[in-house]
Order: sequence, then C-alpha cells, then structure tokens
Amino acid sequence: MKKRFALFLVLILVFSLFPLNIYAAENKEITVAPSHDKTGLTDFENLRDALRDYDTINLIAGKTYIIGGKKNGVEKGALEVDSNTTINAKGATVKQINPGKGIFKTTQNATGGGYSQMVNVTINGGTYIGSTKKGNTFSL
Repeated sequence: MKKRFALFLVLILVFSLFPLNIYAAENKEITVAPSHDKTGLTDFENLRDALRDYDTINLIAGKTYIIGGKKNGVEKGALEVDSNTTINAKGATVKQINPGKGIFKTTQNATGGGYSQMVNVTINGGTYIGSTKKGNTFSL
C-alpha cells in the first residue's frame, strides 16, 4: 500500500511540475465587406486574402461581391478554397465577371486526389452567379 501511495505522490509531483497543456486549434474568423468596385479586382483580392488567412469567412447579407477583374493584363480567376474552411454567405451574392473563370476552386496546396483532396469545407447560403461563357462556377 505504501508503494502505491508513494507512486501516486510521485505522479502528482511530476504532473504539477510538467503540466499537460492541450489547446484546441483557434478558429480565425473575419467578416469581409464588399468594396463596391465594379472591376471586381478589389473584392477578389479581399476575399482571396481572407481565404488564405482565416478559417471562417463571413459575407454581409444583402450585399454583392464582384470578383474577377484584371491585374497587369491578367484576368483573375476563381477563389482558392482550402480544407477546414467555412464561408457564411446567407443573403449575400458573389458574382464572377470574367467569363469561364468560375467562383471557387481547390487551392494549390491541396494534396491527394478525389474526395480526399479537400475536406471540411462548408458553404452556408449565398447566391453565386457565374459567367456566360462555358466554364465551371464551382471547381472543388
């Protein structure tokens, strides 16, 4: 009995000197306001940066986000979405103005293929308007 009690005291001492610190991953969240830039470049860049840096992106209900545009003569394409991303867009509209470019696509960081290429992506609500030229609105 004394050995068990001594072992118990040693374990308490060890865990008090070296506590286990277990942290849940922090969910980084941002609300992106539309720029009202009709070229589509500003909203594209703002949403692109938010998707790179945050886990949860909130769009404002009743607002329209115009994506696309050109920079240095190059048309901007679809927004890249990575695993573990949530887009809350209930009541918001996202409109791609570059023909055939789509709205969302798999990030270049994705590994594997098929259904395992990207996981835990949630898109809550929103209206998504693609272009008139043949192409994909979603390419996930």
